[in-house]
Amino acid sequence: MRLLHGAGELRPVFRTAHRSAFHLETHDDYMSENESASLAAFRADENTDPGGEWFSGWTDHVSATVARGAAVRRVRIVTEPHTQYTRYLLALSRHNVAAGEEISYLPRHDAEPSDAAADDY
Repeated sequence: MRLLHGAGELRPVFRTAHRSAFHLETHDDYMSENESASLAAFRADENTDPGGEWFSGWTDHVSATVARGAAVRRVRIVTEPHTQYTRYLLALSRHNVAAGEEISYLPRHDAEPSDAAADDY
């Protein structure tokens, strides 16, 4: 399996998906540079909608993938109680779901230890 870095590598691979695209997230924090302003605003006020124009590239991509018949699924293994970053992702996920992405959450204590410690894929 090849590790993909950033949208420039990820999106061309997604375009080849015929039935589904799956992503497993195992970390409690990612700190992606493109979300820094959105995350800072959310940290200042957790009632802030973290979505916006900065996120439209991803949601447009998900919408196009789903429109051609491929499911986009993501599972996040999360620590409880949730970190502020996880709360940020929970708030942001409504935009993912509106675009057609299916997101599931698995508490870290319910996950297989080897899955919870694995790298994302």
